[in-house]
Amino acid sequence: MKEAFLINKELVKGLISGQRDPDTDKRDYGDLLIFAGKEGMAGAAILAAKAALRSGVGLVKLATPKSNFPIIQRVVPEAICIEEESALSNLRYYTAIVIGPGMGADERTERIVANVLEEAPICTPILIDADGLNVIALRDELRSACRRRGAKPTDSSGKCGKAITLAGAGPLVITPHKREAARLLGCESIDAAERKAACVKLAETFNCVALLKGSGTLIASGEVYQNTTGNPGMATAGSGDVLSGVIGAFLAQGMSAGEAAIAGAYIHGLAGDLVAENIGERSLMASDIIDALPEVFKRL
Repeated sequence: MKEAFLINKELVKGLISGQRDPDTDKRDYGDLLIFAGKEGMAGAAILAAKAALRSGVGLVKLATPKSNFPIIQRVVPEAICIEEESALSNLRYYTAIVIGPGMGADERTERIVANVLEEAPICTPILIDADGLNVIALRDELRSACRRRGAKPTDSSGKCGKAITLAGAGPLVITPHKREAARLLGCESIDAAERKAACVKLAETFNCVALLKGSGTLIASGEVYQNTTGNPGMATAGSGDVLSGVIGAFLAQGMSAGEAAIAGAYIHGLAGDLVAENIGERSLMASDIIDALPEVFKRL
């Protein structure tokens, strides 16, 4: 297998647009729908939404149980809370969808994942993380739904159009850590030497862009890319929710699935590195990564 391409500042800077046109409004920068949280787990929804907003998306709508609305509206007043059934009936209105953070691996999550995979417009990019991936690992019909969606015609950038290539495989991104990846692949574990092969197999199996989290995060998007930012302090609760929000924001703003995964991994990791420089790895929390995002974007 070929060596992975290293993700560096020059590559990512080329993917991030420069100054915004003065004659624009929020809808010019995407409308992101995030299915996140279950009762008593509003934190994952909050982290994903704040990360997305800090990454430049114009609108974030959070589909979550109604009991989570009050805390979310206090902590992230910029996000719009909507009921899950309302979101599912209006999937065509969003420029990207994120599913999974803090949802729980239960029948409700299974139903939402199935509905989004089958009913969202094929041009709408989808990111699946956390419990969204856990229910896919448990249900053959959801695995098949992922493959069907990825096999729909797209062009090489991941947009709708010409015949599919792996580089543009469906506008679908999955972001497992090594245990979630093992469940998706039906194996007991994935060791360090197997990570690259496992990432490629995930992309091929699910017709998607696969991002395998961990030290030297890997992305299979036609070629294999390896991230060069990040540190062990980021192995903390909520860090993956932040990553989902960042990548979701880039998808909503029009990046291809591969571009969004590459830029998101680098920027998320660099934010974590800035935090570690200031307070050390041991004390790093997911919300610190969000707080560092503005400095990262200033540096790009």
